[in-house]
Amino acid sequence: MIGWQEQLKEMLTAAPRIAILGVGSELCGDDAAGMVLIERLRMQLAEDADCLLLAGSTAPENFTGMIRHFKPDLLLLVDAAHVGGEVGTMRCCDPAEIDGMGCSTHMLPLHVMLDYLSSETGCAVLVVGIQPGEMEFATSPCPEMLAAIDQLATMIVDIRTRRL
Repeated sequence: MIGWQEQLKEMLTAAPRIAILGVGSELCGDDAAGMVLIERLRMQLAEDADCLLLAGSTAPENFTGMIRHFKPDLLLLVDAAHVGGEVGTMRCCDPAEIDGMGCSTHMLPLHVMLDYLSSETGCAVLVVGIQPGEMEFATSPCPEMLAAIDQLATMIVDIRTRRL
């Protein structure tokens, strides 16, 4: 079994066009993981025309049209998810696993949206779940979550900037 870093690196390297969809609530502590990642990537990947960054918040289904129009080779979804382990633990997940991971703040089940986008665009789909800690309303992401997001952002930027 390959680790999440190897799996992510392999898929990012193989995909000329990627869409990265960050999801979660910015108002609920560590649930903001996907949104914080997109914020971190915006400036660093601004020159990458083959990378679409979307802050999906709690209604990522609102971005299906943009993703279909962009026609990515890879759709990478990042969210806080109960993947086991310490806060900040990351895992690449099969989209079919999502229902059991505790991604419950979204209106449309994520696996339904991901299945639809994969069938419409032919893109590969990868979900990176990051183990949350505190998800109470009106809290900020904890230091462990922010460190995990920074690690993920650095990895994505390193792989994408080698392509430019």
